[in-house]
Amino acid sequence: MEHFAKEAGIDLKEQCYDTTHVIINIKKVGRMALAYDVLVKSINAIPEEKRSESLRRTLDKNFKTQMLYKVKAGESENRTARLLTLCQEALEVMESNSTDTPAEVRQLLKRFIQEQTRQIEGK
Repeated sequence: MEHFAKEAGIDLKEQCYDTTHVIINIKKVGRMALAYDVLVKSINAIPEEKRSESLRRTLDKNFKTQMLYKVKAGESENRTARLLTLCQEALEVMESNSTDTPAEVRQLLKRFIQEQTRQIEGK
């Protein structure tokens, strides 16, 4: 990046406010997309008859479009929280049916939730 900036004559010590917003939004959307991908992988590992209605709806192609591509400013955190809630639901289903789901998928989902959320004491 530094080489490109030098060639383009860009001073990396100064950063435009808009650029900062773009970078922050890219991170938020990337986090949402990752949450969606982990969620779908997890749901697909759950036998169909064990999936809740909310998990089944998640696999609908319109869900992905609505969740990831039609996001207004300020909605990304709420959508990420919704995806993380669905991840937690999927983990609960997997843990209650541990013999029906691959251990590596459960471990991936559990790790993802631990890394992407903060636990509140008493909950």
